[in-house]
Amino acid sequence: MSIINIVGAKIWGGGEQYVYDICKQLQQRHRAAYTLVDQSNEEMQSRYAQVGHVMTANLYTLKGFLSVNAVAKQMKAQGINTIVCHSGKYILFCIALKQLTGAKLMFIKHNLVPGKQICIINGSIHK
Repeated sequence: MSIINIVGAKIWGGGEQYVYDICKQLQQRHRAAYTLVDQSNEEMQSRYAQVGHVMTANLYTLKGFLSVNAVAKQMKAQGINTIVCHSGKYILFCIALKQLTGAKLMFIKHNLVPGKQICIINGSIHK
């Protein structure tokens, strides 16, 4: 079983740490773990590369729908058969991936109440 975690967040938070921890456990058990993040988010790419394979797509535009066919091809090529969606914003994207690939779909809703607070100082985002 190969899993892909769909992470559309722009900043690191509790849900992103959860995905990191799950991928780390899979890595320790010699199982493949994939994480899909936006192609422009280098911080997420760098962090997830420590614990598994990182795939990128243009998730921030139209909630990823422009990239759904390319992601489905990559999933098929890698033998990924389980999609784990970590955001309600990307559930339609994940349903489309499920339809295109035949993969199982699991949805986890993190932060039922807002949990991320950011502060913008001189154009830079700080937690």
